[in-house]
Amino acid sequence: MLTDSLTRQTFASKIQSLISILAIGSVSCLLATAPTQAQALTTLVNFDSYQGNSPKAGLVQGSDGNFYGTTAEGGSSGGGTVFKMTPSGALTTLVNFGYSYSNNFFSNNGASPTAGLVQGSDGNFYGTTTFGGGIAGSGTVFKMTPTGLLTTLVTFDMANGAYPYAGLIQGSDGDFYGTTSYGGEKCTGYSDLGCGTVFKMTPSGALTTLFSFLVDSATNTFPNGYFPTAKLVQGSDSNFYSTTVGGGSSEGGGAVFKMTPTGVLTTLVNFDYDTNGNFLNGANPYAGLIQGSDGNFYGTTTYGGSFSSSCPVGCGTVFKMTPTGVLTTLVKFNLTNGALPYAELVQGNDGNFYGTTEYGGSFPTICSSGCGTVFKMTPTSVLTTLVNFTDASGANPYAGLVQGSDGKLYGTTISLFGTVFNLALPVAPTLTSFRPLSGSRGSRVEIIGTDLAGASVKFNNTSATLSKVEPPTQVNASVPCDATSGLISVTTDLGTATSAEPFIITAAPLPSIASFTPASGAVGKPITITGTNFGCATQVRFNNTATTAFKVTVVSGKELKVEVPSGATTGKISVIHFPLIE
Repeated sequence: MLTDSLTRQTFASKIQSLISILAIGSVSCLLATAPTQAQALTTLVNFDSYQGNSPKAGLVQGSDGNFYGTTAEGGSSGGGTVFKMTPSGALTTLVNFGYSYSNNFFSNNGASPTAGLVQGSDGNFYGTTTFGGGIAGSGTVFKMTPTGLLTTLVTFDMANGAYPYAGLIQGSDGDFYGTTSYGGEKCTGYSDLGCGTVFKMTPSGALTTLFSFLVDSATNTFPNGYFPTAKLVQGSDSNFYSTTVGGGSSEGGGAVFKMTPTGVLTTLVNFDYDTNGNFLNGANPYAGLIQGSDGNFYGTTTYGGSFSSSCPVGCGTVFKMTPTGVLTTLVKFNLTNGALPYAELVQGNDGNFYGTTEYGGSFPTICSSGCGTVFKMTPTSVLTTLVNFTDASGANPYAGLVQGSDGKLYGTTISLFGTVFNLALPVAPTLTSFRPLSGSRGSRVEIIGTDLAGASVKFNNTSATLSKVEPPTQVNASVPCDATSGLISVTTDLGTATSAEPFIITAAPLPSIASFTPASGAVGKPITITGTNFGCATQVRFNNTATTAFKVTVVSGKELKVEVPSGATTGKISVIHFPLIE
């Protein structure tokens, strides 16, 4: 773990170092646990380098129900792959990217696809490679048929952009939009490589540079940001939104921007440091945004947030931003609940947000800084760690998640050669049947359904006591002593299910006393009464003197414990049952 405190100047230096590292390759385990809700994770694919290595991008589910993705390295030619995977994990390599010794070590069809794919309206898949594409080796845009036939549509040459780390989106106009991390107009006084671009591409490959990120030579700052590594998202207003890793203001912690379809760019958020030099609202958003169902945008910053000896540059944040640029920090990672989120979020069909952190969480021996997490965040920003990776299940999830048509989350990890996994999410309960269909108060009812783990039960809105739980398909409940005929409901954190038919309350058999012990005693003496049908006993009387303060303990339907009440005289004991039936 990092232990030194960083000033503003050294923090900026750290940003530059990280950018340089990212431009070359991946970083291995770097960086402790939060409230967890363990979920069933299944490893579907273990890559072996020949199949591919280091899947840094998330998956996309195609119209055929299969998942498609990329690996940044490996494959038969070493330059990465495009693959198809069935929902059960059967993997097929569709494309092998390679290197050419006669062409600056990069193949003409590209190399190192670090971004994911998008399926166009024509059924083909479109993506980018970060390197390759000829002598310049500055990356490509490609089209791939579902069977793996690859066509290079764009070769970047610095002037029109370079090194695209982000994938594409298809806009409402049918064209594709994306970013390059370098290239475009030269950043005078900063980098001859250019500070990045936003571009548009027609389905046939005609490229238009819409915006080049530049340095303000007068102030030596980047007012619109620089080094965009995230893909765009088209908002409901038809504008495009995304982030830059650096720049945005003199502090250089990155920015969030809006761009019209014609390329007019507006900076909405600058991630700035406070008077102590800390980026409390986050810094360096490597990931893009998603627009939530509430119309706001949600994203992550890889650094900033909470600062400590364990997180001297911050462990990252989750934030919300209105379409006009009002930022709210929702989560600050602290190692125990994860660290360094590099990926964008996904909103599940349950309304919650799901994401990954590359580091943090639990600390198996192989990952001294934590192997990463999968987390859930409610719309009210309550964070729950769903998975702590332990290397046995994969480690270091760099990419985001996608929810499949089966409701499961699918994702990748990059440690060693990498994995593909899915995660079954808890869902709302169902109530399919109960038996018997009628019964007396205090009797037992068996309730059958699905996802009943942790459920509470009510009979016509009266809470019941659970006598047996066999998650996730069965719970046994005792009919409440004050219940009335009506519907049965089961409730978990994810929802409520109600029976189709009512449970009918029937008359209960009268209680019967078999014995009591001791046979005599003073006021206050504990008495144990045995017999039958005590389940809904409400009162015990000693020669018609009632127990005070309802001091009756129902041990079972066959045993009661009670103290001799004040004012009692020698006489018979009687047990008073809850009203048998209305």
